[in-house]
Amino acid sequence: MEQTQNEVDEKNRYRIETPGHEGWARTARPNDPDKYLMISADCHANEPGNLWRDRLDAKYRDRLPHVEVDANGEKWFVAEGVGKSRVRARMIGNVPRENSEDRLRSRVGADPKERIQDQIRDGIDAEIIFPNKGLMMFATKDAAFGIAQCRVWNDFAWEIYGEYNDFMLPAAAIMTSEVALAIEEIRRVAKIGFRFLTLPCKPVLEATTRAIPIIISQSTIRCGRRSRIVISRLRFTSRPDAIHALRAKKGVR
Repeated sequence: MEQTQNEVDEKNRYRIETPGHEGWARTARPNDPDKYLMISADCHANEPGNLWRDRLDAKYRDRLPHVEVDANGEKWFVAEGVGKSRVRARMIGNVPRENSEDRLRSRVGADPKERIQDQIRDGIDAEIIFPNKGLMMFATKDAAFGIAQCRVWNDFAWEIYGEYNDFMLPAAAIMTSEVALAIEEIRRVAKIGFRFLTLPCKPVLEATTRAIPIIISQSTIRCGRRSRIVISRLRFTSRPDAIHALRAKKGVR
């Protein structure tokens, strides 16, 4: 893959001054004949801002997270189950200039094929992907509203990443406050082809015999710490030969 030379900003100069890998028996670099298997395990999508408003049932749209302006002109972010918080203005002076590394970094990854090329160049063998704006769907206490938002994310995620599911694995989001609705959606996404789930930070859990990995995301709502709890062993592919074939195609073991 041909790489374009870009100006290295002063803020990013430390990146080229790191010690490197000289003397390492193995590395994660793509041309290493004994390369480590590298999984990028905490990626987040950048969903379209109008995704839920366009796809959600009309009866829920007025309850979606939104911005309100008060009598003093202050902007407030409002989300059901969270309350409201003041919107911080972006500092124009801090926006990276054109052709800078930071500007380049902020633009990459929108197209799955280009993202996979970037990941392979960096020695990444697979990645798992969580929602970003969609994390707010876990805030509501209304199970039906929450699961409706989850379905929007799940359908969108599979539309975008499903074709590349041996490399890019999206998490199916499950609202758990009403177990029957949660199980119904788990069955639906399992049939679609999803390989693991992400749950809210305080899920309602019930015994299951379904062999699908679960991750509880404690990055949203009513949690003091940010962490990930892996409930079951995460399998990145249901076909063990898939990763081997992918790596052989890239010329690494």
